[in-house]
Amino acid sequence: MGTESYKKILIVDDEADNLQLIVESIEAMEQPYNILLANNAVKAITIIKDEVPDLIITDWEMPGMDGVDLIRMVKEDEKISHIPILMCTGVMVSAAHLKAALEAGAVDYIRKPFDKIELNARLNTMMKLSESTQKILDLNRKKEGLLSIIAHDLRSPLYGIKYLAKVTIDELNSNNNAQGVDALAQIEEQAAATCDLLNNLLLWIKLPGSTNFYHPKAQSIKCTIEESTNLFRTTLNEMKVRLTLSVEDATASFDKELIASVIRNLISNAIKFSDAGGEVSISSSVKKDAVVVKVSDTGAGMSEEQVKRITTPPANLYESNSSRTKGWGIGLKLAAIILDLHNTQLNVESHQGKGTSIWFSLPLTPSNVKVAQ
Repeated sequence: MGTESYKKILIVDDEADNLQLIVESIEAMEQPYNILLANNAVKAITIIKDEVPDLIITDWEMPGMDGVDLIRMVKEDEKISHIPILMCTGVMVSAAHLKAALEAGAVDYIRKPFDKIELNARLNTMMKLSESTQKILDLNRKKEGLLSIIAHDLRSPLYGIKYLAKVTIDELNSNNNAQGVDALAQIEEQAAATCDLLNNLLLWIKLPGSTNFYHPKAQSIKCTIEESTNLFRTTLNEMKVRLTLSVEDATASFDKELIASVIRNLISNAIKFSDAGGEVSISSSVKKDAVVVKVSDTGAGMSEEQVKRITTPPANLYESNSSRTKGWGIGLKLAAIILDLHNTQLNVESHQGKGTSIWFSLPLTPSNVKVAQ
């Protein structure tokens, strides 16, 4: 049964007789399964990570780590969490035990001594589930790969347009061609906005499934805020919105690229929902062991229901909306996920006709922490 293309079933049990009984039942099905064996949960974890079986059958009571702990470890590892697990036990057989096994992540549960026909039926069901899960994972990988290719392919020419517009603006400035400068400035700003959209798309592809790209470190929050606001000069002029900065510098622990994305999205929304002559203010202030970053506007504000929609975002990213302040767009959804990685969240205060303030906090490095008096 060593053929690599065969479906792999890992059986985990500390009793040799039980292992043999399950093996015989599987072999009687006359299916080309590659059967892997482990007599304890620690050995099982090593096999699971090396072999990535299509199905795991585990006993509950084992010395050291038990079956429920094994299930939890598998489900906490994103690389193997998709593997369906069948709990097989002759001791932990009450309804409460069944509930505990399913809550830990087992897909099904069979009691010993088991009926071979029942076991075979469960195995067939589990294998169909495994095949369906694998197909979904493959489709998701293809989709994410396609989106990444599209985003990367679009980003290069857009950055090229943005660069050429800037070069031309500098040339026209030297010749005092104000109308040409204004037109190209708008082109540059639109290209930058589209680049931000693509960057959000790339982040959205990465965020749900992995934290490998999340790299927090101690750095200046002031630099991140100022670099983020520089991208909106043309939009602010076009919208006739004034921007004010009140930044108390501090060294905090965060991922600069991700937090810059949050700040850009908050500024973009604040400008979008401001009227001509309005004001957008960005501030940072140190509060005990954290620095608070706030973006405020003097726009139309939101109702309590609209604020609730922002602070409790819908599960469906693409939920439709009929008003500009009602929806939970990709920008704010990304902001919420990014801040969750930083163990913080968006806070919102808004009053209709009086504007909106949205803020979040980041942990200070020890040298910046203020001691309460």
